[in-house]
Amino acid sequence: MQLIFCIHLLRSHLSPSLAVAGIADGLDPSQQASVEALLQDKEEQNKVRELAISVVEEFVADSLKSSEEIAEVILLGPYLDQEYYRKLLSCFIAEFETAKLLDIDLLQGMVQLVQCAGTDYLQPDDLVRILVVLRIRLQDTHQQTTKHPYYLTLALSRLLDVMVEGKVQDLKRIVDHEP
Repeated sequence: MQLIFCIHLLRSHLSPSLAVAGIADGLDPSQQASVEALLQDKEEQNKVRELAISVVEEFVADSLKSSEEIAEVILLGPYLDQEYYRKLLSCFIAEFETAKLLDIDLLQGMVQLVQCAGTDYLQPDDLVRILVVLRIRLQDTHQQTTKHPYYLTLALSRLLDVMVEGKVQDLKRIVDHEP
């Protein structure tokens, strides 16, 4: 959580559209001093960014992803630069496509990552690719428990919301590329 807080502070500090005032209001004096020191020290800022990048790279390299790891890396999603956000999203999509059993944590993490995407971080093809996998999973729900259709439908709803907000068009491609 400290890493996420630091990344949030750095992003807020460097972006004029985000307000830093008020973030440090609830901190005690020693914590406020630490925040000020971080915002003044470029070397420490680079260390925080490198740590966030290493968390993403470690997650991508790990073949078994626990729910705790998924939750941790998803919190970093909104604060990653485009390169590492895309790397993380690609990992989630690939893991979800190849999973034999439905992993609810992976599904929810992938959708949450899509929802927190920065401007121009998502490609329409990412959303279409996820939509195709969700469609396939929904068709195969007869083999799974009753909670799986609920989570898949919820994920589909959230994904469609993102697609509408992003004005994704030409969904006929899904039908054209069916196996």
